[in-house]
Amino acid sequence: MTKALTSAATGGGRFHELDALRGVAALAVVFSHCIVIILQDATLAEGLLKDALRTVKYSPLGWAVAGLPAVLLFFTLSGFVLARMLEGARIAYPGYAVKRIARIWLPYLVSVLLAMLLISTLGWPEGAHMGPWLLGVTGQPVTTQDAVLHALLIVPFEAHYNFVTWTLVHEMRISLAFPLILWSLNAWSPRRALVFYGALSVVAVGVAYVARYMGQPMVAQLVISLHYTLFFVLGALLYRHLDQVRRWYAYLSPRQRFAGLAAAALLYTYPEHVRALGGVMAGFPMLLTHWVMAPGIVLLLIWALCAKPLQRVLQWPALQWLGQVSYSLYLFHGVILVFSCHLIPQLGSPAAMALGLLVSLVFAGLAYRWVERPAQEWGRRVAGRTDARWMPT
Repeated sequence: MTKALTSAATGGGRFHELDALRGVAALAVVFSHCIVIILQDATLAEGLLKDALRTVKYSPLGWAVAGLPAVLLFFTLSGFVLARMLEGARIAYPGYAVKRIARIWLPYLVSVLLAMLLISTLGWPEGAHMGPWLLGVTGQPVTTQDAVLHALLIVPFEAHYNFVTWTLVHEMRISLAFPLILWSLNAWSPRRALVFYGALSVVAVGVAYVARYMGQPMVAQLVISLHYTLFFVLGALLYRHLDQVRRWYAYLSPRQRFAGLAAAALLYTYPEHVRALGGVMAGFPMLLTHWVMAPGIVLLLIWALCAKPLQRVLQWPALQWLGQVSYSLYLFHGVILVFSCHLIPQLGSPAAMALGLLVSLVFAGLAYRWVERPAQEWGRRVAGRTDARWMPT
């Protein structure tokens, strides 16, 4: 989710539809966190609002408030983008690494510093309105050791200050290794690549669960990056074979196209709710649902790239703006929503979350202008000088 999406077919123009899709996914993550905070607020009585939120969450519109598949979509989009960036390009690895660090790490560092500042001045929110999920992602004091681990980013650590940053650990690790991944995709057939990275994902999930069982959560966090690599690979393969995919889509009948979009929505939306079935499913391992979501994510991207009606919707200016600020929205909304919880005793959780959502959108626009863009420009300048030293003339 951390790079402007571009199209080889248009001579470097943007894939506007994927920009918008990334923005919609970022907003869905924000909605999902607002909803869980409201639903778990013990001071808010059960009633029409909570019932309505649950209905939306489990309805066919649930994709708009689904957080987990949105994160997996970000990883898949990153694979698509990085494959586009590196395919046929004359980029030295040091310059590539500088760009990724500037693009991901510098804004991330600002978000962590903001969180530490708010923790030190306002303190973590407390009270009966703090549900189990909020209590699990807040309450940790600012310490030097924690601050150093957060700053390093790629080492295993618990995201104590900004709960969304766990995804950026994997984003950074896999991005830095992506040139090697792309080399393997160039060397292998798509089938062989899917078998290899699919098997790697299965092994990584197995090792991660064993590590957690043995009381080694940091080992689990390190190895699970190999599982998320599969989603980068899916995005890269989609980019590399986009012409064939578009030809395949062109042969589908209108009924088949509708069925494909419906299948994408179902596979994307519902697997993360498997625990809501209760009974033996209440403890279902959520990592296993990722493999069910993967086909839905790929189908969604294909339809966004090929379906004209969907493309027209994704061209709307509001959605394009969301795509532009999506990284900042994702990065800063967690901090803003958590500290908006200070206002729940006065305003109630619905109003506090509505205010937090509004502040998150405004702050995303400001952060894009004053944090993201300067970081990107700095990265391009440094990468240009690095490439000049490393690349032969």
